Amino acid sequence: MSLLGSNHPGMILVSAPLIGSNFRSWCRAMKIALGAKQKLGFVDGSILEPEEGSEGYEKWKRCDYMVTSWILNSMSKELVEAFIYTASARELWNEIAERYGENNGPLIYQIQRKISSISQGNGSVAEYFTRLKKLWDELASIECLTACSCGAAKELADITDRNKLMQFLMGLDESFEQARNQILLTDPLPSINKAYSTVIKFEAHKQIASNFSELTGEVALFSKGQGIKKEQKKYDPKKGHCNYCNMDGHIRENCFKLVGYPDWWKSRNKNQPRQYKSTAAQVDRADQLFTNMNAVDTPLEACEDNHSIEDLSVRLGSIQQELQRLIKGKASVAANVMGPVNQNYSGNTTLHSITSFAGPSD
Repeated sequence: MSLLGSNHPGMILVSAPLIGSNFRSWCRAMKIALGAKQKLGFVDGSILEPEEGSEGYEKWKRCDYMVTSWILNSMSKELVEAFIYTASARELWNEIAERYGENNGPLIYQIQRKISSISQGNGSVAEYFTRLKKLWDELASIECLTACSCGAAKELADITDRNKLMQFLMGLDESFEQARNQILLTDPLPSINKAYSTVIKFEAHKQIASNFSELTGEVALFSKGQGIKKEQKKYDPKKGHCNYCNMDGHIRENCFKLVGYPDWWKSRNKNQPRQYKSTAAQVDRADQLFTNMNAVDTPLEACEDNHSIEDLSVRLGSIQQELQRLIKGKASVAANVMGPVNQNYSGNTTLHSITSFAGPSD
């Protein structure tokens, strides 16, 4: 029954003050705070009031006043006025419990109903499990099991854990059907925490597979665009045919292989083949990793290798960046599509596009 120098009547022990409807959470937080300060006995009756005039009475009274101040400071201003004249901390505590404490029957019904109706929906597995865990803990604080040595409490706890596992699996989205079946076929059934860890790994694998499918679609779309671009490069009689390199789009007098490549053409094509080669190599590497992950019996087995998941995730991001840079490079080339001015035999000035000349030098 001692007080530290840091203890003072103006201390606020909990973050959320009592407003009436939050009595259960407020009560739990206050018990934790008072227990940490070794003053919980003043409200639960384990520290009895000494006889007035005895040696420890003044010391007890001082501590009791301090606890009473802490409780009043943890209540909303609208409620404090109704409890300001209580004689002791225990009397204040009991009066608050009688006024705002609910009967366990309706409260248990309300919690059980929330548990039975909760599901994952559009949220993540982590969000869904957190909501369930909060309701389970609140229910456990109401239905406390008495400790015994016969082993019945242990069996009852196992049954409760199995019920929690079933509630968790029933609320999962239909896309987790494979993970759900694999957990249910495990003998013995895993704990709720082990099942949660397995489902989280399955969710990560599913997300990577989805990202890879999107990236494959982008690559296919880009390749399709390149094919269309090549199909558009058909023979145009107006641009002529070179009988030196046997290519369309220019005449012999303007053929770069005959007259030489200008500096601007060499600098334009300096880095493009290397960039495409790098992107293609990374696509092949990501495809190989994805194939290896699908080679196992179930996605959950693939999820056991966290390094493969991280490696594939990093490479997918790298491929997307390379693909974006490659597309931007093609766009910049299109902006410079008009080439140098040349003089034809009739004396008219004409413009030749980049595509009107022979390809890059060997």
